[in-house]
Amino acid sequence: MKVSPLKYYKPWKTYFAVLVEHTKTGHYPVDELVQLLIDKYGKIPLLICEPKIDGVHCIGSHYKGKVRIFTEDGNDITSSVPTIAEALKKLPDVVVEGEIEGYKNGRHVPRELVIGEIHEKKGGTSEFDFVFTIFELPWLEGENLTERTNLERLQLLYKLPISQASLNPKPVLNKIPYVLAKTRAALQRAANKFCSIKHFEGMVCKFADGLYDPKSKYPYLIKFKKFLTVAVIVSQVFPTKKPGIYNYEVCLAFDPDDNVDPAWIRTINGKKYVRLSKTYNTSLRFKVGDVITLRAFNFSLTKVSKDGKVYYRLSAYAPQVDRRIRGRPNTVKEVLKAAKAFGILHED
Repeated sequence: MKVSPLKYYKPWKTYFAVLVEHTKTGHYPVDELVQLLIDKYGKIPLLICEPKIDGVHCIGSHYKGKVRIFTEDGNDITSSVPTIAEALKKLPDVVVEGEIEGYKNGRHVPRELVIGEIHEKKGGTSEFDFVFTIFELPWLEGENLTERTNLERLQLLYKLPISQASLNPKPVLNKIPYVLAKTRAALQRAANKFCSIKHFEGMVCKFADGLYDPKSKYPYLIKFKKFLTVAVIVSQVFPTKKPGIYNYEVCLAFDPDDNVDPAWIRTINGKKYVRLSKTYNTSLRFKVGDVITLRAFNFSLTKVSKDGKVYYRLSAYAPQVDRRIRGRPNTVKEVLKAAKAFGILHED
């Protein structure tokens, strides 16, 4: 693969994904991950296990004093993250990949807010502190490293003058933490280590002997991602322009002391519920009042000030509807408790 400094290229994305659901035990079982490896290869190869960061996947490069930073879609955001651009200038000539995370008042904020801040504050001063957590080194001082193994590139990355921290406070440039694993027990320890930290979305596993090859169907990169399933009630149905494809607004039950935003309250069949999120582009057909299951990888709790009062909004990031069920929707308190215990709740 051709990689050049200061130029955009299509970055490497996960080929396989293994999902782990919240349980009351609080464990992050790796059974499905192990089974995938054994079914395909008859063994667990040596894996580089890294946390999956909740940030914006970006490419950063420094070449002869010039810096450019691109999102994975090719948008040039160099002027939006000046602290990261200045930090990259202190490195040798490199091309790196990583996740740009945002912190506000020392607290991690979800990626959708980081994306919005980057685009709104282009060239201006941001209220966020940005951190570029680097996990990939495809080019270094004139050498294309995509033909080197994942482990070789990682070892070269760790030789660069970049700090490494898993928790706050983080430096502007931050190396990804990692562990090596080749047994079920080692994978379980890695999953427990990385998945238990609330602003990590799970774990990424790279084959140590794999290459940087976005076109390969060999699963050099496996995503181990945690999620929570909740019961919600459909409050609105939005047919799309494509026949048979629908969007939905879904809600949770709530108690008066939850202090939810009045603008998010909906009345369904004579009872009041509070909006959780809008789902997109599914062929599953539901109607208003149906109780369905929904899974999400992140939840956000934010404060809203109105007329001198403070209210709360709970929202789900990238939710996916599943099936119709019998019973009641979950309450706001139930979802908050489970999301916080599983490390997928962001609080503003």
